[in-house]
Amino acid sequence: MSSSTREGTAATPLRLVAVVGPPGVGKSTATGVLTRRLGARVWRLREAAAAYQRAHPGATHLFRTTDPLGWLPDLTVEVLLAAFLRGRRPSGLVVLEGFPGSARQLHMLCALAAGLPVGVLALDASDRTCEQRAQGRRVCAVCEPDPRRPAPRHPQDPERCARCRHPLVRRHSDATDRFQDRLHRYRVRAPLIRSMAHRLGVPHQVITVEDGPEACRDRVLTAAKSLSVSTPGGPVISPAHL
Repeated sequence: MSSSTREGTAATPLRLVAVVGPPGVGKSTATGVLTRRLGARVWRLREAAAAYQRAHPGATHLFRTTDPLGWLPDLTVEVLLAAFLRGRRPSGLVVLEGFPGSARQLHMLCALAAGLPVGVLALDASDRTCEQRAQGRRVCAVCEPDPRRPAPRHPQDPERCARCRHPLVRRHSDATDRFQDRLHRYRVRAPLIRSMAHRLGVPHQVITVEDGPEACRDRVLTAAKSLSVSTPGGPVISPAHL
């Protein structure tokens, strides 16, 4: 995409906006809006984990988990964040899609970001709306080896991928019981993330997207731009106090 079609530029200093929300709320769609309109880069924990494992084949112990939803241990999350933030830092806006998943992870992010601008954009919709969206979305197992992001549907055959024409399938994590467990975890942790953001001085905005984040594009863009210009001003809290 030409830089003339974007409202942001990769030449600006690194800024971080975390896009969080319940499953099915449209985090990937919102991320797409920010990449197209602001030239944002995207950081996803699962992709960082896959890249780290390829680069460090002897570190398999880091990726063992007993979490019922398959979440990685916080120690592993810290390693992945550090590899991103303490390595060669990209410039411009970086969107952390679906991260942090807990108050502790937000604290970890701010500690490792070392004063870089960090903001949290929390998308929200009713449980019913999120569930309906999740049950209706489909993924392509051919175009994406670890199919998670909704695939574009072929205009003449909506049950096939627009890119490769392969039949689309439901995402494993959208199975009813698993979806409800993910939704419950988010609803429990969201107030804790918001409270931690307040304690750390991290800007936190909630946008209700009942009509979908694409329909709320201007609000998503405005919120992301305002969140990415403020630097956390509060003290970093010791993990012992979390």
